[in-house]
Amino acid sequence: MSEKPSLPLSKQITYAIGQWGWSILVNVIGLQLVYFYVPPQDAGIPYLITQVTFLGVLNAIALIAASGRLVDAITDPLIANLSDRSTSQKGRRIPFMAMGAFPAALFFILMFFPPVRQVAAANIAWLVAQILFYHIPA
Repeated sequence: MSEKPSLPLSKQITYAIGQWGWSILVNVIGLQLVYFYVPPQDAGIPYLITQVTFLGVLNAIALIAASGRLVDAITDPLIANLSDRSTSQKGRRIPFMAMGAFPAALFFILMFFPPVRQVAAANIAWLVAQILFYHIPA
């Protein structure tokens, strides 16, 4: 049996750096966004969306985050399929990543600029729109 060639440490680190950036974004959206819109009572910053629960366990922020992940679950395979069929000279993935970088950054930033600085339905609508646009590829 022949041994599999091992990937040099430098290439392992290079691949890991890509995951690092994605992990930061996922954690910011998953943790900091919750803290920003529904902070702990002793944080000294206002709530921006309601804390009313639905079905006894789900609140607005959980439903909003889940809606973004649902859209992501639908659009990811569609974009992957398009990317797999790409014949770009820059490669199959790079044109898609380049096209989506600016809109993703824009909608990521806009999530943290709600229209009202207190609990308001407008903030829920704003956050839903930004999360959906963030997860819909350009």
